[in-house]
Amino acid sequence: MYHPDGIASSEFVTPAFLQTEYFRMVEVIIHEIWHVQGRLPLHFEESTSVFIGRAGASIFWYDSKDKALERLEIWLKFAEAINLCHAQISDLATQLHDGKINLNEYLLERENCIKTANKSQTRVNNLTPMMVVHFHTYAHYFPLVYRLYDAMDRDLIRLVHALREISEHNEFQDPVERDPKIWFQKVRETENEIEAYVENLIQKAIADKKERK
Repeated sequence: MYHPDGIASSEFVTPAFLQTEYFRMVEVIIHEIWHVQGRLPLHFEESTSVFIGRAGASIFWYDSKDKALERLEIWLKFAEAINLCHAQISDLATQLHDGKINLNEYLLERENCIKTANKSQTRVNNLTPMMVVHFHTYAHYFPLVYRLYDAMDRDLIRLVHALREISEHNEFQDPVERDPKIWFQKVRETENEIEAYVENLIQKAIADKKERK
């Protein structure tokens, strides 16, 4: 189980968990249940866990798909801002490494990225570079999962079945590699394969909707 603030704990129920709001309790429980069922690479599993947890808790709590969509759209804007900022900072780091920009230029441009991210979303105030890196793990594939949810008529049960099928057919095992570069490369290869598969599911779902019309 995890604390509501995302800090891992060996306890199943923590004091922090019991003191949080009930909506967040439901969200965390659903999030962690998906971790038990899903066998996906880190970014994919965290993004799908956040999505399913937020959508499931919203539907349960408000008994309204419209309200659930509203909560999901807040997270979607946040994820898009985080992903864009992360990509920009990564590109700046590459330019700094290659000598195309100096340290002062890097720091200035990085600060501009952070400011833009703070203005374009309302979920978290005063983002820092470390927070962007942390949240990117959860935000990376959130927009992709949202697109699949939307293509599947915003049917959460249908979405979960599709994700479980992906998990069963692409059961992920951490690469047995001590070299971080090789490990990361193998994880990214698996993520790219799953991403392509999800894109195909989206196109198929959209085509099916057109046929029904």
